[in-house]
Amino acid sequence: MEVTLKDGTRKWVVASSANLYDREGKTVGGVHIQMDITDHKKLQKELEKAKQDAEEAQRAQKEFLANMSHEIRTPLNAIIGMTHLLDETNLTEDQKEYIKILKHSSNILHGLITDILDLSKIEAGKLEVHQREFDLSKLVDSMKHSFQLKLAKRPIMLTVQFDKRLNTLLMGDDMILNQILMNLLGNAEKFTREGEIALSVELESMQGNTMWLKFMVCDTGIGIEKDKLELVFQDYKQAEKGISEKYGGTGLGLAIAKQLVELQGGRISVVDEPVYRTCFCFNLPFVDTRKPVRPECQKNLIINIRISTSVMPRYWWWRTIL
Repeated sequence: MEVTLKDGTRKWVVASSANLYDREGKTVGGVHIQMDITDHKKLQKELEKAKQDAEEAQRAQKEFLANMSHEIRTPLNAIIGMTHLLDETNLTEDQKEYIKILKHSSNILHGLITDILDLSKIEAGKLEVHQREFDLSKLVDSMKHSFQLKLAKRPIMLTVQFDKRLNTLLMGDDMILNQILMNLLGNAEKFTREGEIALSVELESMQGNTMWLKFMVCDTGIGIEKDKLELVFQDYKQAEKGISEKYGGTGLGLAIAKQLVELQGGRISVVDEPVYRTCFCFNLPFVDTRKPVRPECQKNLIINIRISTSVMPRYWWWRTIL
């Protein structure tokens, strides 16, 4: 408590008092102790003020980044669109190479800006989870085809393992799930020169009508040193200093994936798998609607696509396994 002394000065004190008793248990007096904690209280206020100033500065920084990202993305979308249109015209070989570099650089910049916007929304508490019915097998199939286009000319085999028990429509935020998987698969694709990228989806447990699903994204890429594992989920952090220069990126993808998983009550971690160099595992809860998936949607998931041996001499099949 704060007290006023005879000379008018104010002090903060911690006070403690107790009664004194005789042998018969009668009160015969008391003891009272006061300890001056004014300096401690002053330091505490200074720390609280410094923390408040730091939080306000951080909020201002995030607002600035979000506003600037919006302003930059508008003209960047126009640049990307015009670049694609220009690529469809008659160009010399040199011009085609310039357009290729321009498209690659603009896509990297667009991804960077999108990551900053996503992170700003999450940390500002503006990102909401929207519950809706969706077909998980269809989502996985669509994602498989997206990465099929990216990996078609590279010696990388993509395998998808999908639990056959997941044959009903689920209730959850499929857009956020799609973003998490895209971030993890994009990370695997970026750091894998050859070998395999594997996505698996399985039913982990059932609690009433809530299904806990386990997702794993593994690759045979460059891997992560064990003493660097704690860095990969931090904002703007990458496992090695030279990774950004060699592979690009800002170190935000995994940080965003982690926050999106935790936003829905799940957990994400890096696990050891004997066949792969890197393996990310996360679980999420979804509500089982008990509505069966349409048979034609499941048939689309059972597909073997032949890859030309001239393009992929080491691997013959693009496999999707039920």
